[in-house]
Amino acid sequence: MVHHPVTRVVPILVLAACETGSTVKVFNEAPNVEITYPTEGEALESGVAVTLQGTGSDAESIETSLLSTWSVDGEVLCDSVALDAVGLTECVTEFEPGSYTIALTITDDKGESSTDQVAVYVEASNAPTVTINTPMAGGVYYADRPTTLEGVVADAED
Repeated sequence: MVHHPVTRVVPILVLAACETGSTVKVFNEAPNVEITYPTEGEALESGVAVTLQGTGSDAESIETSLLSTWSVDGEVLCDSVALDAVGLTECVTEFEPGSYTIALTITDDKGESSTDQVAVYVEASNAPTVTINTPMAGGVYYADRPTTLEGVVADAED
C-alpha cells in the first residue's frame, strides 16, 4: 500500500484585545496652505483694492470643506470662507501706507489648521495736483465773450 501525503487547511482565528482605557488613535494631517498674491516683500499701492489670493488642500478632506481666514497684523478681514472646488480663496481689502504681515489660515473639518504669511510694504499713492491759471478768481467774465481756460496737471507717478 502506497501512502500519499495529506494536506489539510486549518483556519486559525486570531483574537486581539485592548487594555482597559485604550483608545483608537485617528491621525489627521494639517492642511497645506500658500499665499499666492501678494508675494513676500511686495510693494503695494495705498488706497487701491487688493485681492489677496491663496490656495489650500488637505489629504483627508475635499477642498470645499476647508475654511480660510485672512488676517492683517492679527486683525481678521475675511473669516471662515469656504475654499472653491479647486482649493482657491480670495479676500479683497485696501491698505494705508505702512508695513503689514498678511496671514492665511486654512482649517480642515476636523479642526486641524496651518498658516502661511507674507510681509508687504504699502506705498503712499500721490494724487495728481491741479492748478487753474485762468480764469482768475474774482475776475469779470461775460457770457457773450470767449473765456480762455488754462491749467496745469502734474502727477509724480506718471
